[in-house]
Amino acid sequence: MKPKDLLSRLTDFEKHLTDFSFEKLNADEAEFLKGSFLSFKANLLEKMSLEKSINPQFVKGKKCSSHNSKEYSLGENWFIADSYIKIYDEVIDHHESYKTLLKSLKIEPAMKSQLYTSTSFENTNSTATVENQIQNLQSLLDDECAGEIELLEELLFIYERNALEFIGMAKLNIQNENYAELAFVAHKIKTGLTMLDTNDLHSIILQIEQVCVTDKDPKHLQFLCDCFAQEYPVVKETLKLAFDKLKKIKDL
Repeated sequence: MKPKDLLSRLTDFEKHLTDFSFEKLNADEAEFLKGSFLSFKANLLEKMSLEKSINPQFVKGKKCSSHNSKEYSLGENWFIADSYIKIYDEVIDHHESYKTLLKSLKIEPAMKSQLYTSTSFENTNSTATVENQIQNLQSLLDDECAGEIELLEELLFIYERNALEFIGMAKLNIQNENYAELAFVAHKIKTGLTMLDTNDLHSIILQIEQVCVTDKDPKHLQFLCDCFAQEYPVVKETLKLAFDKLKKIKDL
């Protein structure tokens, strides 16, 4: 089996792994299982990026201990921070229902305000918008993914997961009044939002960053984060439609 085929199967497997962890494991076991899976997935991506190198280097391992004092070897390119893993089962992409995710995180529906409305998103899934995203994804496919549609799919998966992780971390950081960390997690996802040309979400993130370093108003921050949580599913659906159409074109 080729690495890219395995990567595709891993994405499907992760859906079932999440349900299993949530239902069958305690927090410590689930944390380790999630970390191990992401380590393997990251190492596979590393291998794929090194396949064309003359002398590919293997990824070294490091020790990771859990609460039961056992030690395990995880890849150094394990890209999910410990604080993110603590809420892994709440903020991953493969929940069956986005409403279930918001409910589990106790995120209220976005506040109504004259300062920010959803008007600009009402036509997000219009033909013109989807066609624009197809062109953008085509550029990413050519420039960043070497023409490999599986890598583009993985890029979209990471984008979606990071957005949901941001929603969960934002909720916690506002509750803890940790504005520096909120600004950090907001900054972390800016590149992905820009790369995929999701400018409306990017605008919300810029506002969150600004409030974090100026008046630090928790109500304003909560409002902005709720707006992000409300509008993200619409943007995600547009990306999905664009990707599906692009994939059909490539399959012809």
